[in-house]
Amino acid sequence: MPAYTSLKEIDVNTATMADITRVVEAALKPLHINIRSTNKLHLDKVQMSTAVLAMKKVQEVEQVHGRKLSSPRTYVELGIVARNSNKPKDAQIYFDKALALDPTFTEAWFQKGVVLLEHNILKSALKNFDVTLRQDPDFAVAWNNKGLTLAKMERNMEALECYEKALELEPGFATAWYNRGACVYKSGNYQEAMEYFDKALEIDPTFPNSWHNKAASLWKMERFKEARDYFNKYLDLEPDSPVRQKIENLLASI
Repeated sequence: MPAYTSLKEIDVNTATMADITRVVEAALKPLHINIRSTNKLHLDKVQMSTAVLAMKKVQEVEQVHGRKLSSPRTYVELGIVARNSNKPKDAQIYFDKALALDPTFTEAWFQKGVVLLEHNILKSALKNFDVTLRQDPDFAVAWNNKGLTLAKMERNMEALECYEKALELEPGFATAWYNRGACVYKSGNYQEAMEYFDKALEIDPTFPNSWHNKAASLWKMERFKEARDYFNKYLDLEPDSPVRQKIENLLASI
């Protein structure tokens, strides 16, 4: 039996599940997929081609052998690739396969919740983040995403508690500072919200939404000239923003 070393060599009729697991793991490793992150993958054409071929080979071998891979992590990585390819249903199938292999695989619950949240299936997303956090209560990104889910459900006080927990675990978590600010902004406390946006910008000055929401806070406080500077910085970072015209119209009224 041949010793397969690449995805292209795989013959689905002769390859074993051990073969496909080993080769797919090796093919995905250079992509540096972080299964504890919600960040989008930034893959070049060659890398994306490799990821798509991995998904195809896994599907073909499963059909021939009627069995799953032995690695839940590999299924989670494939699910993240599917999510980034705008194939949420495929992503969910991969995460479910990971959980069928290992129901305690925390990152599969987490990533499944991420996809559900992105598609506003909020009750199910919340359940997945709850399972994630029962298994790993120190998972700061999961606390942040639970907060996002609760905020979308208009459960703002509970959302704030989640952001605070995320920040206890990771004080340098810029996105959690931003989300905390966004939650406070919704309550009309613009001064406090602005302080949280400032903290987010201190940690990550390249995050456009923090500039936008600080500008919005200043505008609500009728500090229009200061707001203009922050809106302009936001537009520098997001020149193709869908709200560009709205902002420009707003600034023209000063």
